[in-house]
Amino acid sequence: MRNYLIFRSDKIGDFLITAILIKSIQRNDPDAKISIVASKNNINYIKSFNNITNIFVLKNNFFSKISLIFNLIKKNFHSIIVADGKKRSVFVSFFLKSKNKILLNYNNKSLFIKFFFNKIFYPNIKQTHIDTFKEVINYFNFNFDNSDLNILAEKQIALTKKNNKSNFYSLFHFDEKWVHNLYIKNYTNIEPNLSDFIIFINNLQKKSGKNLIITSGIKSTEIFLEASKNNLNDKISFLPNLNFLELEKIIIQSNLVIACHGSVSHVASAAEVKQIDVIEDPSLYSYNKWTSHFRLYNKVYRTNFKDLSSKILNLV
Repeated sequence: MRNYLIFRSDKIGDFLITAILIKSIQRNDPDAKISIVASKNNINYIKSFNNITNIFVLKNNFFSKISLIFNLIKKNFHSIIVADGKKRSVFVSFFLKSKNKILLNYNNKSLFIKFFFNKIFYPNIKQTHIDTFKEVINYFNFNFDNSDLNILAEKQIALTKKNNKSNFYSLFHFDEKWVHNLYIKNYTNIEPNLSDFIIFINNLQKKSGKNLIITSGIKSTEIFLEASKNNLNDKISFLPNLNFLELEKIIIQSNLVIACHGSVSHVASAAEVKQIDVIEDPSLYSYNKWTSHFRLYNKVYRTNFKDLSSKILNLV
C-alpha cells in the first residue's frame, strides 16, 4: 500500500482538475491512500470525496506551515506531489520524507529547488494541465484513461438513487463575474440592466423548453435579487446564496449549464452536462490550459450583454 500526499492549497476549481490526477493514480494503484493538503477555501468541498484518506489544511502563515510540518514529518510517503506550485507548499515539502517528490507549475529553476525534488514540471504556455498530469502518470509508469475524467461518478450514482428525476431543468449561474465592478476590471463588461436580464431569462426558459434555475454565488448581486422579486414565470426559480456542495448537486442533475468560467465549468464537464462557458478573449487569458479536456463544451466570448445573450440563445 502506497501513500501519496498532494498539495492543493488554493481553490475548488484547482482541486477539481487535480482530482483527475488523483483518480488516475487510484485506478492504476487501487490500494493507494491519498492525502491532500488543502486550503480554507476548498477543504470543506474536498471532504465530500470518499476517495481521500486524510485532509490537512495549510494557511499562508508561518504557524500553519510549522504545525503541518510537525503533523507530517514522521510519516513516510511513496510520493509527494506539489500540484499547487505555491511557495508555502514547496517550503513544507522540504521537511517531509518521500521516495518521490514532484513539483508542478513552478517558475523557480534554482539549483536549491532542484535539490529537493526528483522531478519538476515547469510552466509551459503550450501545455495544458491534463498534458502535465499525463506526464506525471507516465513518470509513475502508469497509464492515463479517459475514464479518469469521471471524477464525480460516485456522487452522480448517489444522486440518481436518491432522486429518480434528473435532467429536467437548465441552470443559469449568475454570480459576481457578470457584474463589472465586482470582477476583473480589464475584462469586457457583460453586466446586463434589469430589463435585459429579465427578457433574457424568459427567452432562455422558452428556448430550452425546460424549467430554469438561476443561482448566485455565496452573495447575491442586486440584479439577481431584483429579478427574483419581479419574476412572473412559474417555470423560473431563483436559488440564492448556495454553498458549492448544494450548487454541485444542481449542476449534476441539470441538462444545460450557463456560467462564466470557474468551478461550475469543471463540475459540468466532469458530470458530462452540456455547458455554455462565458470566457474573456483568449488574448487576455488562455483558457485552453484549463478546458482542453472538457466534454459537451461550448464557449462564447464576453461582450455587451445584448450580443452575448443572443449568442447564448443560439447555442441552447
